[in-house]
Amino acid sequence: MKELVFILSLPRSGSTLLQRILKCSSEVECPAEPWVLIPALNVIEKKYEECSEYNSISSRRAYNDFINYCGKENYINALNIFYTKVVQEEAYDKVYIDKTPRYHVFADLLMEVFPDAKFIILDRNPLAVIASICNSWKSGVFDLSGYEKDLHEGYISLQRFKTKHLGNRNVMSIAYEDIVEDDFDWESVFNFLNIKFDKAYLSKLSYSSFEGKMGDQVGIKKYDRISNGSRDSYVAFFSNIIRQNYLKKYKKFLLQNGVDINFEPKRRFFNGLILKDLFAAIKVFLVKKIGLNLLFRFKNKELR
Repeated sequence: MKELVFILSLPRSGSTLLQRILKCSSEVECPAEPWVLIPALNVIEKKYEECSEYNSISSRRAYNDFINYCGKENYINALNIFYTKVVQEEAYDKVYIDKTPRYHVFADLLMEVFPDAKFIILDRNPLAVIASICNSWKSGVFDLSGYEKDLHEGYISLQRFKTKHLGNRNVMSIAYEDIVEDDFDWESVFNFLNIKFDKAYLSKLSYSSFEGKMGDQVGIKKYDRISNGSRDSYVAFFSNIIRQNYLKKYKKFLLQNGVDINFEPKRRFFNGLILKDLFAAIKVFLVKKIGLNLLFRFKNKELR
């Protein structure tokens, strides 16, 4: 293949839009969202909890023994050979793009495994990400269950990766807030990937399709062209005391990690969704409490 490229972003950050535009080029090959490297990377640096019928906790322990036996460097080299050989058949003379948002926590490790790959960091205001997750996947209710890791460890991991590799010719950082504007320099992105840009791509989004069941279908169904309509919609999202209380804590977390977001919502105690937000918060609390108890019991009972 000509290039191996990873798009790193949080969910709901415009990565599907970026993917659709790049896919308009006949020089690009990319499946919807592979995810294939997550378990292989997770045995080196545990980022995600696992649960399976074959006891993935014991499996990971066995993997660690195997890596210690054969050597981490050998494992990393083999992982590079495996993945590049698998995708080589489909992307023989093309740029192969892997757009898997949850690679964000493995950014540094990905670069270690694939030192010759290129990385596009797609950034977005995390407050807008929060609003988009809830509006797109939670029916407008404030419920971030399943996405806390993205918003905390994932976001900070991306910011540190971006700062660390500032000036690296194989790393490009762009922002969602920029790519949805009419004057964004798309040619610079295509030049970064060493492929030709045609302005007609920007009006051909409806022709971009991806095989597979993974991937974010919200934007694909909603938009057939670039739109900045949802860029600032998060401003109205933090409109009751439950959401504003979370916002206060989240901004404090970001500040502790060197990120300062200057946003103060209009102070409102109540809106039409506050009862649904409250029920969602209770449900998440109960699930976490019960889930943690079950996990604790499971970890202390080895399956032989």
